Amino acid sequence: MLNHGHTRRKHLSSAIVGGTQVFVALPDVIEKDTLLTTGQTGELLQVYLTSVQDWIKRGMLPASRTPGGQHRVRGDDVVAFLVARNVPIPE
Repeated sequence: MLNHGHTRRKHLSSAIVGGTQVFVALPDVIEKDTLLTTGQTGELLQVYLTSVQDWIKRGMLPASRTPGGQHRVRGDDVVAFLVARNVPIPE
C-alpha cells in the first residue's frame, strides 16, 4: 500500500497483566477493530487453526460468532492475548 508521504498512526490496545493495565501499539497487520477469522488468527500467530479454536473454546481468546456460526476474533483481543502471555507481537 502506498503511503503518499503520510505517516500512519499506530492504534493502541490495552491488556490487564498481573492486575496492571498495559498499553501496546498495534502492528500494521492488526488494526484495533479488525475482525479476523480463526484461520487468519492462526496464520498471524503461526499456530494451527485448531489451537485458535481450542483457545476460544477454553475462553482464553474472546471471539464472536457470525450468523453462520463462524468465529471472529478482534485484532485488539489478539494483542491482549499475546501481551497477557508475554508473547512477542508480530510485526
